[in-house]
Amino acid sequence: MMTAKSQQRLGNAMLLIFVVGVVGLWLQTPVKALFEEHLLVNVGYGEAGFSDSFGALPELVKDNGGAQPVPIEVSAPQRIAQYRDKDWLMSQEATAFTLQIGVFSDERRIGDLLYGRKDKDQFHYVALPAQTDIADGSSTGSRYVLTYGQFASRQQAEDIAAVLQGLPASLPRAWANLQNEAEAAFAQAAAAAAAAQALSEQAAPAGDADAEPASPGSVAPKASTVPGPIPVDTL
Repeated sequence: MMTAKSQQRLGNAMLLIFVVGVVGLWLQTPVKALFEEHLLVNVGYGEAGFSDSFGALPELVKDNGGAQPVPIEVSAPQRIAQYRDKDWLMSQEATAFTLQIGVFSDERRIGDLLYGRKDKDQFHYVALPAQTDIADGSSTGSRYVLTYGQFASRQQAEDIAAVLQGLPASLPRAWANLQNEAEAAFAQAAAAAAAAQALSEQAAPAGDADAEPASPGSVAPKASTVPGPIPVDTL
């Protein structure tokens, strides 16, 4: 018959064996088995939606090495369906009429004005280049001329203008007038660009190593000579 002391020793021994067994099983189990494999895959590429470049900040955010800020790239303007180019404007019947709704300096205002209108297909607009005042050098900036419809006569255009609502203005104009205005604006912009190009070429240093030496008796220009202004009478 076991004494109380013997029973206590046996209980301690069995408890020790149980603890050792649990610890042994824990040590033999790999840590990665505690996670499901498909969950581990998702962290990198799968259902979580991360791409291979996730976290690649040097490639996604340019910093020029910290020396200079990266200039913001200006995106192309968001043209809406009513936009037309110069060729379209010049192809309109010169003797026909339209309604000039307004001339805007911000293209986005046209989209705001036409938002929610059911007659959007009757509107068109063209972009005209900036015009420079020769007297003071001020510039108007780009302009966007918004028109409505096409009419055979001025009277027909005026009748439609009288019933239009929700617009800042409705001025009947012949397509010929708008075409002449556009031609003048584009011609002035081209002349100004050509004059600026000529001025920059004359201001550039003329030190050409391959230039032929001056012939005897010819007079070389003075180094301090400054080229005169480019005539702008073509504007």
